[in-house]
Amino acid sequence: AETIGRELIDAFAHPAGYELKARAVWGMDEQDDALALLEEAVGSIPDADALWHWLGTFRSETGKYDAAAEAFERAATCTDAVVSLELFNLAVVRQRQGSFRAVLVVLGREVWDGAEVPPEEYWHELRASALLGLERWDETIEAADAGLGVIDAYGELEEPPADPEAIHDIAGRLLFHKAQAVLEGAWAAGVRSDKAPKKARGRLNDANVFDGRPALIGVRPGIGMPFGGTVWIVVLAMYGFVNQR
Repeated sequence: AETIGRELIDAFAHPAGYELKARAVWGMDEQDDALALLEEAVGSIPDADALWHWLGTFRSETGKYDAAAEAFERAATCTDAVVSLELFNLAVVRQRQGSFRAVLVVLGREVWDGAEVPPEEYWHELRASALLGLERWDETIEAADAGLGVIDAYGELEEPPADPEAIHDIAGRLLFHKAQAVLEGAWAAGVRSDKAPKKARGRLNDANVFDGRPALIGVRPGIGMPFGGTVWIVVLAMYGFVNQR
């Protein structure tokens, strides 16, 4: 992938080349090199949403949250961007920072109305998580119930819009947020004579299989590589064949 990416960069100066090489380099644990390559790439091709997306992703994974947020904001302004996807990732970065109010500000933008990416239950889960962080217990429960309602409605569809494993994961997170809010709310309301809520809260934390880090949503297949990666590999092979003649 790294070699193909470099060939695409040299032959076409196309964002797919930078993307392929950066992701390959990242996969070899050469994080600084991958970041440097993407920073070079967005300087050369500033309207490539996939390049900004991966730059934001890699910056977030290395704890450079403000820089990651800047990259996702920039990705959302690109011509072919899926705006709701990039802004969702911006909200995820703010969540990872612990900036819960900033999460709610991003999720409050009008771009979410009717957006298909990410699925609606992701939006509710991230909002519930932020509200939980702000200790707004009743609103957390409301947001979690809204997300669970979306998932329940999938049972009436022949083909749910997300894979079962992803739905299961989001449902688990929503249930966790709701249970945590119920317990914390009861404890804050003065249920201190009975130790059950506190003990239950401890068991809930022990049983929490999630790491607390909401997941970034990746670019759709084909973004950054028009017509799909296979076609670009074929084009590159043809380019090399012609040059050898």
